[in-house]
Amino acid sequence: MSKSGTIIIVDDNKGVLTAVQILLKNYFSKVVTLSSPVTLTTAIREETPEVVLLDMNFTSGINTGNEGLFWLCLLYTSDAADE
Repeated sequence: MSKSGTIIIVDDNKGVLTAVQILLKNYFSKVVTLSSPVTLTTAIREETPEVVLLDMNFTSGINTGNEGLFWLCLLYTSDAADE
């Protein structure tokens, strides 16, 4: 199988990061993992990924998905500003 492209995975659970990295390394040329979304915009500029897999909850005990939506909105508006 031919691998191509870059994926960035963002999750605060190191077990999830490891499992997804092992699974996806067979499909992507480069798998970048981040344990926090704080450096996500920088990583996107540096890596220019085809795919971003973003966890929706980063604060323990909160599972509304609002944190993930915040970062997704930030990425969307940042991408629109670059065009």
